[in-house]
Amino acid sequence: MTEEDILTLARTLWAEARGEDDEGMRAVCCVVINRLNSGKWFAGKTIAETCKKPWQFSCWNKNDPQCARLPKLTYIELKRELEIIKQVAGGVYKDITGGATHYYAPKACPMPKWAKGKVPCYVHGNHLFFKDID
Repeated sequence: MTEEDILTLARTLWAEARGEDDEGMRAVCCVVINRLNSGKWFAGKTIAETCKKPWQFSCWNKNDPQCARLPKLTYIELKRELEIIKQVAGGVYKDITGGATHYYAPKACPMPKWAKGKVPCYVHGNHLFFKDID
């Protein structure tokens, strides 16, 4: 991973999962990596591209209030997220989601169309995680 990949992933984790415990944040990190490795239309060629792909991770959408704040987050502010990335990328933790490429938080948003009729493959904290999404 490049420095841009690491910082973009850390910022994504901060925005998408900062209210979760470490396991919940690791799960979101696994989703990003699983998306990249899926090679599907929702994956980019890099971690950074995968995170910033339009309408995939809401924190990077221009209409999301967090979007403008993300580039300003420093290494110090992202200490927890950077440690999670180090553990997941370093193989300390295996993919706890069972291959999930998508998630959403039911308390934060209505059920997305892609989740209708799907059964979560992993549930933790405020998030439901899904795989086999086309």
